[in-house]
Amino acid sequence: GGLGARVAWFIEAGSVFPNRPAHQPKSAPAPCFAMPRSVFEAAGGFRTDVYAAEDGDFFVRLRAAGHALQFVPAARGDHVFAGGMGRTLKRLGELGQAAAFLRRTHDLPGSAAVRQPLLAFLLPFARMAQMLRRLVTEGGPVGQFLLLSPAILLGLMAWARGFYREARTPTYPSATAREC
Repeated sequence: GGLGARVAWFIEAGSVFPNRPAHQPKSAPAPCFAMPRSVFEAAGGFRTDVYAAEDGDFFVRLRAAGHALQFVPAARGDHVFAGGMGRTLKRLGELGQAAAFLRRTHDLPGSAAVRQPLLAFLLPFARMAQMLRRLVTEGGPVGQFLLLSPAILLGLMAWARGFYREARTPTYPSATAREC
């Protein structure tokens, strides 16, 4: 609960809002997916040398191996977000750093921002517009989004700062690898 958790939910779970229709996302929150163990192992599982990008890296490799993700709105799962806005902003900065790492190591949308780091500071505004469009067209909690939009924008700026720092001076994964 709390402000930090609501902000994190909008930012981290944007591609899998419960109100979204079934679709094939490029990635998904790692705590909320299921697959046969044999498929997980054949794709190499999670990297242990990264902290905040292990799921994104895995999903890129999974898709490269010919598998597709499928978002199923009827499936339900819980994900506990770290409490407090300060912890949320720190975590979002780590996720931004991880996003730059993924775009540096894989050909993903947004890779141009790694080559031109100042573009990172435009991404929060594009992401806000993307989230609002999805919520409006797919029947999501628009009122809650609008009420929380200053905090969501702050969270996205923390993400952009992490992205920018990693794009300018690559240090990931060694700088953030830790025991989970």
